[in-house]
Amino acid sequence: MALLHVDVSVNIATASCGRYHFAAFTIFLDALNEKISSAFRATVISVANLGTRASFALLGPVFGYGIDAFGLPSVLSALGILFSIVFVFLLLPLVVRERSLSLAKGVKQ
Repeated sequence: MALLHVDVSVNIATASCGRYHFAAFTIFLDALNEKISSAFRATVISVANLGTRASFALLGPVFGYGIDAFGLPSVLSALGILFSIVFVFLLLPLVVRERSLSLAKGVKQ
């Protein structure tokens, strides 16, 4: 029964992180597309993807050690708190800026 609980927890966490990653990366790419000229856009997106994959490769063993030392529920809770903080402080300002730009365009037309 405990194994089933862990499998369900891991599946839910994976699905949640996948949706979070997709939404966050979409907002990030939209911001990049506004700032970067088309001549360098592919390179910048490739480097951003490389950074994402490198962070997974570097942090995977750290999280594995944390799971061994503290248990899966504790590590997943810590990751949830960490990702929430990162979302609020890094991505939410982009969303607010995008909405204000959209409202400004609507007023000008």
